[in-house]
Amino acid sequence: MEEIPWKSLTVLVVDDEPAQLRLYVHAIKMLGVKRIATAQDGADALAKVNLLNGNVDVVITDVDMPTLDGIELVKTLRAHSDPKTSKIPVLVITNHRESEVVKEAAKLDIQGFLVKPITEATLKLRIAKALIRRG
Repeated sequence: MEEIPWKSLTVLVVDDEPAQLRLYVHAIKMLGVKRIATAQDGADALAKVNLLNGNVDVVITDVDMPTLDGIELVKTLRAHSDPKTSKIPVLVITNHRESEVVKEAAKLDIQGFLVKPITEATLKLRIAKALIRRG
């Protein structure tokens, strides 16, 4: 597998549950990632992506959130006029294994799913695959 420059990545983690957000951030830090931004919902995530001028290597988002859910977040990112933003790799966190949500997310050019509970090893593998697919 291609070597991933973990220390130089910028990862945006989106979840409305503070405890879950802290767990994901901790696991990502354990991978060596230094730049981690967080958002409480899709609207907050879009604001962070804009603040970072689209310089985000991967977005990891929950599906079930108020204001703007994970599916709508991905739709908005994919429709963005700046290719840097519209092509950000996205991993979707879900506990919906075979639901309509998974089918809908899969149609949106996401790079993969993270099914709860998420292990550090799974997180590392999914992020690496998402970055390699991006090219």
